[in-house]
Amino acid sequence: DDSHYENLGEDFDSLEGEDKLPEDIFQESESREYVVELLNKLKAEEREILTLRFLEELEYTELAKIFETSEDNMRQKVSRALQNIRKVAQKDKDIN
Repeated sequence: DDSHYENLGEDFDSLEGEDKLPEDIFQESESREYVVELLNKLKAEEREILTLRFLEELEYTELAKIFETSEDNMRQKVSRALQNIRKVAQKDKDIN
């Protein structure tokens, strides 16, 4: 059943700016495994950024300290990482 892939693709499409990943994605083990699969297809830094921002729920100020950069730069990095995970999800959806 590919319906969970379609729903996840829609969830990733709805992510913008500071929005958090929808909590329901992480509730179902099947969805959680898929998110981990998508994260593993990203560059290490992007994977770490999204994990810290959305799973560990760190604020941008905390992320900026960890990555030794400005808060504005951190917001850009999170935005780019979200764009990339959306692309990965879309490619995966297109394949399946």
